[in-house]
Amino acid sequence: MKTIRIGIIGCGKISCVQHVERFMKKDAAGKSEIVAVYDIKTARAKQCLEANQTSAKICQSLEELLAEPIDAVVIATPNDTHCPIALQAIAAGKHVFVEKPMASSVAEAEKMIRAAEAKGVVLLVDQSFRYMALYQAVKKELDKGAIGNIIHAHCIRTGGSTPNLTWSPGANWYVQKKHAGGVIFDHAVHMADVLQWLVGPIKTVQSTSRTHGMQAIIHSMSLFDFANGATGVLEHAWNFPTGITKIEIYGDKGMILFPEVMRAEFYRKGEDKPYKILSGRVDTTINTSKQTETATVVKPVPTAQETFLKAVAAKKSGMWNEGRQAIAVCEAILKATEGKKPVPVKYHKEK
Repeated sequence: MKTIRIGIIGCGKISCVQHVERFMKKDAAGKSEIVAVYDIKTARAKQCLEANQTSAKICQSLEELLAEPIDAVVIATPNDTHCPIALQAIAAGKHVFVEKPMASSVAEAEKMIRAAEAKGVVLLVDQSFRYMALYQAVKKELDKGAIGNIIHAHCIRTGGSTPNLTWSPGANWYVQKKHAGGVIFDHAVHMADVLQWLVGPIKTVQSTSRTHGMQAIIHSMSLFDFANGATGVLEHAWNFPTGITKIEIYGDKGMILFPEVMRAEFYRKGEDKPYKILSGRVDTTINTSKQTETATVVKPVPTAQETFLKAVAAKKSGMWNEGRQAIAVCEAILKATEGKKPVPVKYHKEK
């Protein structure tokens, strides 16, 4: 299999702790090599490469990176730059792996889609929950009717501080509206996507939010009306005393609880004990025995990076759907907050 040559655009926290390492990995899923990197701060690019014990050319501009002999780029830059950088990379004939959110609006996402389809390149958005075995296993169980018809879903995800103070100190674009920062594009882009994936398409959104003195929204609550008749609540905050993530999905025959990000418990009517998807690992799934609370291990699922490499190797275009639909929900949340009335979700429709 041909080695796919990668250029990294943006050498901040997510590139250093995830993308560089995963795109250096060579296994059955594909081979890739990091050829060049670019960051507006050269010292940060150098630090990222040193932390991952790898060498690559450090470019001084985006144009210089795109002129290198690369097949694909990883875009891990502030949210408002995703679209213009992606369009420039696509125009240069490069496949694109872009961090969430795909863009800062539905209109931008559509521009990226049209450009990628016209060039026949892969455009994949790192909606990372889609690539976790835990959530894939839950999705299969829901599709089989594990809790019957879904009636209601609730998700809350909070943090004790903003990401520029904890996750990536100094990355102040996280809380700046002009860079499409805030809790909607950082957290809701994940959890709204999880809810629409597990429950179904969202028809309309109502929302209220607070900035608490920040430039961008850091506290939000949204109400969802799903197309299948279910209701939903999504809550996010960066100003709570502590961080927590919980998901609850209720059906007419039972419920699924995620008491934390990497554990799920199934409760059914008439059964005393739940059966569980346990562990902090992503490669655990359901033990369907009703008498035990242990988990069984399943085969690991491909990461977003592995999925991208396979698509590039197979010359498969597209791959943008989950990212585009997540942006549609985020945009509806923001519009509902501004207009104080229900807003329909503008999902992509094939022509």
